[in-house]
Amino acid sequence: MHARLQLELPIVQAPMASSLSSAALAAAVSNAGGLGSIGIRSPAAMRAAFAEARALAPERPLAMGLLLPFTRAAHVRAVVESRPDAVILMAGFSSQFVAQLHDAGLFVIHQIGSRSDAERALRDGADALIAQGIEAGGHVVADEPGASVFPQVLEIAGDKPVLLAGGIATADDVRTALARGAAAVVVGTRYLLTRESGAHPAYQQRILGAQRTLLTTLFGVGWSLKHRVVPNAATDRFCDAKGNIAPWVRWIQRVTEPLIAPFGMLGKKHPPARTQNLFPLFTPTALVEGHSAAGVEYTALYAGESVARIHSIESAFEVTRQLGGRA
Repeated sequence: MHARLQLELPIVQAPMASSLSSAALAAAVSNAGGLGSIGIRSPAAMRAAFAEARALAPERPLAMGLLLPFTRAAHVRAVVESRPDAVILMAGFSSQFVAQLHDAGLFVIHQIGSRSDAERALRDGADALIAQGIEAGGHVVADEPGASVFPQVLEIAGDKPVLLAGGIATADDVRTALARGAAAVVVGTRYLLTRESGAHPAYQQRILGAQRTLLTTLFGVGWSLKHRVVPNAATDRFCDAKGNIAPWVRWIQRVTEPLIAPFGMLGKKHPPARTQNLFPLFTPTALVEGHSAAGVEYTALYAGESVARIHSIESAFEVTRQLGGRA
């Protein structure tokens, strides 16, 4: 992909937040020839997870991801001390953090969803860009499909590598992206459906082969960025057919965001089952192993549009080799 980051396969695992992106998952992707990543959590937990992944995948490239709305100086220190091969930034901008990462000699990849955001990331000094399409799962910064965003970003990137995120589920998807000029692809939903994923089995089974996703802001208490999910009882009750939520729900989110934002993506627990969808106080926290399976009806079931083409749960190593055409 770049002289600073040589990969056997052009496959990058999206740095999913918290325990969805386990050390075992990141290591499996890297051991298969791709680039595994550890997503944001508390600084101490990030250090520990990355150290575990490094031990499981020695001498293999590994990345760490930072969601900028939740990134503090301590997170940057944790990344710098961990010495990943790349750092993936998303959902905001911070020239200060980019400068600090560069001062430590780290390779910075910035995920963006538009030409204007790409211009900003390049001004901040990003070494590579990820062009995300609106079909991507989880939190979405794009307003257009990847097929529209990608060429706009590629046009202004110069010699900076541009990766494509959103809609990647098969080796054909990867080949198509590379033929269009992508340096690599970024994969999230397909890795949720692996044995190493931290996603709760009930979450995996609900999204396995789901035929429909919804772009909404329902699960936005603490972070109101739009997100793509598989429908459940919560979305059925509080969203219309297009994923829109009522103005009074948005008002609750705006009022509570300043109080919850510093903690919303870093906690280890989801809302208690007693809420039973009586109130639309749904945080971005996903359902992970150790939580009650009942949460499948009121937590965010993050998944991209590619989920309709995924019909099995396999090891992350096997998935990476398949995506890279090496199976």
